[in-house]
Amino acid sequence: MTVFTCANNINTTLAGAVSTGATTITLSGTANLPTSIPAGEVLVITLNDAATRGNFEIVYATARTGATLTALRGQEGTAALAWLTGDFAYSPPRAGQQSSFGQLAGENTWSGANTFAEPVAVPSVDFLGCQRAVQYVQR
Repeated sequence: MTVFTCANNINTTLAGAVSTGATTITLSGTANLPTSIPAGEVLVITLNDAATRGNFEIVYATARTGATLTALRGQEGTAALAWLTGDFAYSPPRAGQQSSFGQLAGENTWSGANTFAEPVAVPSVDFLGCQRAVQYVQR
């Protein structure tokens, strides 16, 4: 499962053109970027063309050096596209990120080292009621 580094309000443009085969992307600004991306984690960036605002690509940034990101291109069902200087680069919540979150109403499978700092509330279960229902079915 992908581990995400999250940051609020990343909203900038590309400092230079990006070819479909490029593995680095240079941004015009670094405001709100995390100072680093820990090994094994990714920062999700969405690219969007300024001309039509109709083309999108999701990239997973694996490292940051200044305003340059090392990127895994064409993530979450998107394709690696060519981009122009001034095209948009931002970091909204993405489906891939959100589907990795545990949900209180769903079944969750946890792997790796997971630490919970606060008590985790578990809904109460009426075991006696379950036992009665099983006995009723058995009769």
